[in-house]
Amino acid sequence: MMIPKKRLDRYVELLELCQTLQSEKDGVDRPATGVIDKTKTLDDFASDIGEAILAVRFLGKYSGMVDRLDKLGRHLFEQGEINVGLGDFFGDAALDHVMRHFGVEGPGSQGKHGARGMSVPATGVRRKSSAKTASREASSRG
Repeated sequence: MMIPKKRLDRYVELLELCQTLQSEKDGVDRPATGVIDKTKTLDDFASDIGEAILAVRFLGKYSGMVDRLDKLGRHLFEQGEINVGLGDFFGDAALDHVMRHFGVEGPGSQGKHGARGMSVPATGVRRKSSAKTASREASSRG
């Protein structure tokens, strides 16, 4: 689901155009995103546009990481190291597995993810756990 930089740049252009058009309509002289200019009005609208642009930039940065987590999850699933149910996102299961493996506390899976572009199992059948995973699960319950 890696989003091409060109596409992300277009989203930013559209947000900046939105701000320009709204500024013309309102008669408010807002600063360009990322520019500090005390002679211009930094109102809620300008702040919201700045936050939306930041979110687009984060999306670009982290979409590649999501792809890599998904690939890791599919690999762990095929190795029998993790169970992934219908609608669950392989990347969540992989991250949960790694966090448990290294004893890192965290909020755990955020629930069903199955979002478009993310790999989910074709069926609800859970893969049989490997002996290593079964042993680890048994000791953690014990």
